[in-house]
Amino acid sequence: MSVWLAAILLTALCCAALYYAATRPPVNARAASKSSGPVGLYRAQLGELDRDLAAGTIAFADAEAARAEMGRELLRGENEWRAMPRPRGSRWSPLLALPIVAILGLATYGLIGRPELPGQPAAGRPEIAARNDLIEAVAGVEERLRAAPDDLAGWELIAPVYLRIGRAADAVAAFRQVVALGGVSAERQTDLAEALIAENGGEATGEALSLLRAAAADPAGARARYYLASEATSAGRYAEARTLWEEVIAIGPADAPWLESAREALGFVEAKLAEGGE
Repeated sequence: MSVWLAAILLTALCCAALYYAATRPPVNARAASKSSGPVGLYRAQLGELDRDLAAGTIAFADAEAARAEMGRELLRGENEWRAMPRPRGSRWSPLLALPIVAILGLATYGLIGRPELPGQPAAGRPEIAARNDLIEAVAGVEERLRAAPDDLAGWELIAPVYLRIGRAADAVAAFRQVVALGGVSAERQTDLAEALIAENGGEATGEALSLLRAAAADPAGARARYYLASEATSAGRYAEARTLWEEVIAIGPADAPWLESAREALGFVEAKLAEGGE
């Protein structure tokens, strides 16, 4: 019974808050219309025009002509904006609608709710417990690496975990340690390139591309070729991308999770080449 009492009280509070929000008069409506209507758009366009003029991408005469046209558009827009009908709120509409919403909500909870189930603290939930265990494990490996910085196995263990939990900069540093301690290989170069790409917001540039090209020279460097093929596709170099995608499919493991997307990408670039792409 206490659960239902709490649910009813909470529903009543929510309805009161929604009613207040729906029926209160607008605050500073004139200022809002200036920022969101034609004036706001006009100011944004002027700012963009000034930036283009400062960068030298538009001539002064063209800028003045554009400014004059913007002014005319502003006057036309202001007249249309003022002529638009403004909605008029009613205190009775929400007063009638909110009880219906509350009744439907309580009825739905009565049908599918489980008030008899005990509460579960956040710390006891499996996904949170697993994340806490992972954080503790990472901290333990980090402590071990501080004591033994030449532990190759420790760096190989923690580097991909850093990447998985979003610590891209730490992943880059860890993969560099793996290469420094374990030597250069196609797999390690690709791992470091992946971390650099993640650190760069998903773009393969500079050092990452150099590492991928070096790793792709290995006959078994399917993963590096995958990234290079993706970069070539994004850049519109479809002929190069087709060759790379074909190599990826030819040498990639049959159970590779990215093999299906490679086939789809190959179909895409072939279609672009058929349309006359390069």
